Amino acid sequence: MDCYLHRISHHANLAHPLLERGILSIGWSNFATPEFISTHQTTGWMNVPAAIEAEWGKMRSRFCLQRFLQMNKGDRVIVPSWGSFHVYDIASDKRLIAANLNLHGLKTWQGHHAQCDAQGQIGNQDGKGRWRSIDLGFFREVKPVARDICRSKYADNKLISRLKVRQTNVNINDLQQNVNEAIDRGETNRPINLADEIVEQFADELLCLIREKLGPDQLEELIKWYFDRIGASSVESPPRNETDNKGDADIVATFETIRTIIYVQAKHHVGTTGDWAVEQINSYVKDKELGPGDDYTRIPWVISTAREFSPECHEKAKQNQVHLIDGRQLATRLLQVGIADLSKLTE
Repeated sequence: MDCYLHRISHHANLAHPLLERGILSIGWSNFATPEFISTHQTTGWMNVPAAIEAEWGKMRSRFCLQRFLQMNKGDRVIVPSWGSFHVYDIASDKRLIAANLNLHGLKTWQGHHAQCDAQGQIGNQDGKGRWRSIDLGFFREVKPVARDICRSKYADNKLISRLKVRQTNVNINDLQQNVNEAIDRGETNRPINLADEIVEQFADELLCLIREKLGPDQLEELIKWYFDRIGASSVESPPRNETDNKGDADIVATFETIRTIIYVQAKHHVGTTGDWAVEQINSYVKDKELGPGDDYTRIPWVISTAREFSPECHEKAKQNQVHLIDGRQLATRLLQVGIADLSKLTE
């Protein structure tokens, strides 16, 4: 599959209504005959520029018609619009001229009905009954993939730059991934967000640094910093062995305004964290629960630098409503609170 950028600003007053009907257009109506198509199709369209040159000289745009005719079924076409762009797939290998089109009910932006004259030239009668030719000569059937994708929200810098090229069309195979990402962001309403991009790119690297550079005590200090950053009223490490219970917590973060206390069991692990961590924190929280009149909500967390938790750990956490945060989720949260203000750039 090839990917092209193709402009339809040439006679946009009819080119855009045609596109809404699934017809992509280009000019060169003087060459639009069945004979031209049959002659050059056998050569893979390689002689199209030479044929134009023989008639009109070395016009740079002659290669645009060649590319338009070379598009094959399944190729992708990006059509720029005002502040946005559309994405279509070529739906047929047919190369059409005006005489092949069903123009019934088709109107220009000015409300004039499009039709073909005796010579097969597309045009319309203006308000005074005069015939106005429209230089649209060749057409391709297309099917929509995505329409009205906002450039500023969903296209990255490389794609935005290419959308500004002045040629009628260009091959943009090198940007297929960029186009696919823009489509996905548009369909899921996820505008490009610098903070999200930083998190996605650097979360794994941050996790590696945490594992390699920090010991268990330093990990706890980092987690306490995280709770300070998200607005905890107080964050402390409870005394070791403060209870005869087998439970244990490394960090207690209190949020007074919402009457919530989060108890954390922190694990400096690599690989997998087992269910013992859930048992420790769950037992600790149960030991701290008071009777009637205590209006705090107590939430147990296990934060681990491991990549994952064991199936048993997940099951036990589900049973006891313990919140699990693995190493990458920890790194993601740290990055998010550290670069939170960057989200304002996309508001």
